Amino acid sequence: MSHPSAPRRPSQQLLVRKVLASAISRFSAGTLTAVTLLALPQVVLAQAAPQRHYTIPAGSMESVLSRFGQEAGITLSFAPEMTAGLRSNGLQGGYSINSGLETLLAGSGLQANVQANGSYLLRKVAASTSNGNAAGPEKTLPGITVNAYAERETATGPAAGYVARRSATATKTDSSLLETPQSISVVTREQMDGQNVQSVPQALRYTPGVVSEQRGVNTDSLEYIYARGFQIDEYWNGLRLPDNGFNITSMDPYMFERVELLRGPASVLYGQTSPGGLLSLVSKRPTAAPLHEIMLQTGSHGRKQAAVDVGGPLDEAGKFSYRLTADTFDTGTQTDFVREQRTAIAAALTWRPDSDTHLTAFLNYQQDPQAGVYNFVPAAGTVLPGKVTVPRNFFVGDPDDNSYKKEQESIGYEFEHKLNATWTFRQNLRVLRNSLHIRMLDASYGLNPDGLSIGREAYRHDGSVNTVAADNQLQASFETGAVRHTAIVGLDYQRVHYDHKYIGQGDALAPSISIAHPVYGQPIAEPDFMYGSSTDDVSRQLGVYAQDQIRWQRWAFLLGGRQDQVSSSSLAYTSGKTSSQDNHAFTWRTGAVYLFDNGVSPYVSYATSFQPAIGTDASGNIFKPTEGKQYEAGLKYQPPGSDSSVTAAVFDLTQTNVLTNDPNKLGFKIQTGEVHSRGLELEARTNLTANLQGIASYTYTDLKNTRSNTNNLDKVPAGIPRSMAGVWLNYDFTAAALAGLQLGGGVRYSGSSYGDSINSFKVPGVTLLDVSLRYDLAHLSPGWQGWSATLSASNLSNKNFIASCSSSATCIFGMERSILANLKYKW
Repeated sequence: MSHPSAPRRPSQQLLVRKVLASAISRFSAGTLTAVTLLALPQVVLAQAAPQRHYTIPAGSMESVLSRFGQEAGITLSFAPEMTAGLRSNGLQGGYSINSGLETLLAGSGLQANVQANGSYLLRKVAASTSNGNAAGPEKTLPGITVNAYAERETATGPAAGYVARRSATATKTDSSLLETPQSISVVTREQMDGQNVQSVPQALRYTPGVVSEQRGVNTDSLEYIYARGFQIDEYWNGLRLPDNGFNITSMDPYMFERVELLRGPASVLYGQTSPGGLLSLVSKRPTAAPLHEIMLQTGSHGRKQAAVDVGGPLDEAGKFSYRLTADTFDTGTQTDFVREQRTAIAAALTWRPDSDTHLTAFLNYQQDPQAGVYNFVPAAGTVLPGKVTVPRNFFVGDPDDNSYKKEQESIGYEFEHKLNATWTFRQNLRVLRNSLHIRMLDASYGLNPDGLSIGREAYRHDGSVNTVAADNQLQASFETGAVRHTAIVGLDYQRVHYDHKYIGQGDALAPSISIAHPVYGQPIAEPDFMYGSSTDDVSRQLGVYAQDQIRWQRWAFLLGGRQDQVSSSSLAYTSGKTSSQDNHAFTWRTGAVYLFDNGVSPYVSYATSFQPAIGTDASGNIFKPTEGKQYEAGLKYQPPGSDSSVTAAVFDLTQTNVLTNDPNKLGFKIQTGEVHSRGLELEARTNLTANLQGIASYTYTDLKNTRSNTNNLDKVPAGIPRSMAGVWLNYDFTAAALAGLQLGGGVRYSGSSYGDSINSFKVPGVTLLDVSLRYDLAHLSPGWQGWSATLSASNLSNKNFIASCSSSATCIFGMERSILANLKYKW
């Protein structure tokens, strides 16, 4: 087991820490227990919707309508031949969706019909003149009722139900998912609430192509997420979250509007990333309309939880708006003597001085005084035969030497200014710090020769990460003849300072613990041996990128390239030596989508990625970055006028320059390793009827080490199942006796995976059941308007299973049955 190290606490306090500490001191625990959630009205009339200011230049009818749909945040479907040869004078000034469409379509012989889900379908209207010409003012669009979500859906805003239609994760622009030639899944806020998820990994349970809960019993603090066989990075509002050693920046899921999974290489826009993809977390943002929501929750292991989400305008003109979200909980766990505690607060303030400019500032704080279970159990007695069975509640450490604390804080902003009808400038910046303190007994030594006890070592880990990240973009929207372009050029930078010390006992181990008859409170010597992994590291990344999204008739093309310069330096605390290295890499991506008018969109793409490889070979040569290359083909389907989305993707992904043992120099590495991943991913999100929503997914992953100088050649990396599947259905009852009741249920399957690098044993697969019951209490009495109650259970049948193993000594129990009940009030 590799042991990251611990940090020196900087002598100079960060300004952000002071500001956050002051904010937290004013937010008392009593306030938190009195809070709970809110919801916006679901439907409004377009006539009552606030106007937006448009500066859409004259051009072809197709390009003008597409531009209007993008800026208005609506889905507008039409066949290209319907607008062939038609031109528009564009749109200048303030319009609602209704009046904007009336103006654009007046005299064209076309009208936009709103569909049940709030999207629009363009149709021709019958001629009203004697000669059959479709002209004249009588052709203007009649009044339209608009679904509020359709108007409001943007890449960062709420989505209707379980189906999102737009995202910025793959392109850094507000783009249609149909026009993006790469596989993306969006977990909406409504899905997270319906399934009552308690961590970001839990939000991905019904998403294909991802193994999100390898850490089983603790996904709140230990977010090890794998896509297409590779551990992936997490991004928060477009900027990378640090994940250095034990210092994992894990976030509370209540703070997010969306959780989006982009599969495959993404270095062309984000720099050094995993070839498997990235996870994008999108914050709740200030709202134009008031919202108020509070929640009180309890459940298994004595859970006590309270949350609040409030927001809205701060002035009559709507120039200032805010959002304040908070969550706090205290709970036991399925592991004896281990608790989880958290307080998280997110504040956001938006300033809109005019329709072309907005600035949103974010302030976040999260503290986990007790961050849950960290340790492992052996394979023998869990997934393999053993002299004694390891109980699911077994605590391998000691209550008197068990402390796992985390704290993180950040401050940042997003700025956007539309310079003119063509150019828009954006800047995104964040300063973040997290700290970690561990005092535990390391049980990764596994079973002793007697097969009845586990060897342990007392260790201490103190680590801190300080990061600065910034992304600058200049976007241009323009036309070259019949071709429409959305192009961006960008410059981003990040600096990560990771300071950590790892102290253990060396050869003088702590007393072993019996599995069948554990004795706690044994004398344990204070560790005083500093491991060589204790370092003070600084890394910097500077990247320049460019991308063009091209739309021509029914084709959508994507082309982008990026150049990165990465430098790092490291001070080893044990030797006092400093080392440094520099890397550079060029990555690119291209893809194409064909958009049929029936909603079917086949696509193909090619993308590359890179990740720095730290260290040198036996000759002192700096390692090259690992490289990822992926071919992907797929099909996306969103039937016009329906609230459904179906995607299918096949991929072939290879990572090269992987470190493997040098056969000629003992203790050194060379870069001849290669990992190959290929597979199939299917996902459907749909409203099967007016009352029934559904999610279905399937994943097949063929993963293998195709080049290696060690005994893992042609072996499958540990912890990655070959097959996974899930189905979730949600039904709203409308019959008089059951009106107000919402019933949700799901089945998720994870196939068997290998338990070590040489595939000497397997971890069995598991099928789990989840259920959720929600009732709108207003159906009991009008006095309960805004109140709702929810009862949910995950792993309903209480399966006892191991989530994953990485060796015969390091296995992790999956989560046992968890029952939660909450009461919400929205007004």
